[in-house]
Parts: sequence; structure tokens; C-alpha cells
Amino acid sequence: MTSNNRITHSGINKIDDYVERFSLKMLIPENERQNFKLELKSNVIFSVEKLLSEGVDEELALKTTFDNFGNTDYIENSTNNDISNVKQMNSSAKLIGKLISITLCILLIGMLIQKNRYMPIVAIITIVFCALFMYKDKKIKF
Repeated sequence: MTSNNRITHSGINKIDDYVERFSLKMLIPENERQNFKLELKSNVIFSVEKLLSEGVDEELALKTTFDNFGNTDYIENSTNNDISNVKQMNSSAKLIGKLISITLCILLIGMLIQKNRYMPIVAIITIVFCALFMYKDKKIKF
């Protein structure tokens, strides 16, 4: 146990390494990363010092705190899975959008052939949807 419940230099280095690894795996803007690291480090130090004041050995206090705050490998895997899910949802949304556009085009063509009175409304909706999805696919720019 350390005197006065203070963390040793070696312990601080381990905390710094943990905070650095943890922050690099988080999806946060660079301008917020430094504040995040300072806040995380402060919370980790507080937790370790609390355990030290209860008589826990520094190594065990560090391990317990790191386990409580989360394994950095788990965070990376979780983040990668989230990114993969977002990409899949984005692909699905694009496909659905294209299917809606195609359906509206077919409906518009059918109405043109029959000279339906709702044709102008369907034409406007079709143009809006096609423009929207082409804009989302970056094929046109406003």
C-alpha cells in the first residue's frame, strides 16, 4: 500500500496509458478528445485513490478500476460493430430509396399512359424522391 493513499509514478503512467488507449478507441471529435481524456483520468484517479484509502494494494486498485471503466479491447470491438451496423443500415436505406423511386417512376408512366387526373401529384412526388435520393448518393448537388 502506498503512503497517504497516493498513487505512485508507475501507477500514474499506467493510468495515462489506459486513458490514451481508451480515448483513441472512442468516436469523438478531436477538439473534444482532450477534455474527455482529462475527465476520464480524473475519474480513474479518484476511483484508484478511493480503493487505496480502503487498504487495497495499488496493482489491484488499478486492475479493479480499469475493469470497472471498461476493457479498451471491448470498446474497440463494440465501436467497430456499431460502425459496421451503421454501414449496413445506410446500404439498406439506399436500396429502399432506389426501390421507392423506381416504383414511383413506374406508377408515373402508368398514369401517363392512362392520362390519370392524379398524374401531376405523382409526378411531383416522383421528382422529389428521385432528386432526394440522387442528392443522397451525391450524384447531384444543389
